Amino acid sequence: MAAVERNDRPVVGLTMGDVAGIGPEVIVKGWNDPRLHSFARPLVIGDAGVLRRAVERIGGNLRVESISAPERSDPTPESIPCLEPVLDREARSNLMAVRPGTLDAR
Repeated sequence: MAAVERNDRPVVGLTMGDVAGIGPEVIVKGWNDPRLHSFARPLVIGDAGVLRRAVERIGGNLRVESISAPERSDPTPESIPCLEPVLDREARSNLMAVRPGTLDAR
């Protein structure tokens, strides 16, 4: 008998952390664990390109699907939905105001 897909599982956002760290690879490896999909509908929050490179390094047949909103998430063991944060005008302006070699905790 095939497993029944439960729609009552919560949507869980997994943040990648530092894109230069091990977070993307940990997410890719963890995505293959069926327990993750049995208790949640996971999605990744971060840079889809970085996640795709992690998939290439780890190997396998996972697809990274860019999504525009959490409700558009359709995770499967073969497909990782990735929500890329979008900076508004003020956030972009604040980033541009930070000079290299300085700290700014606005």
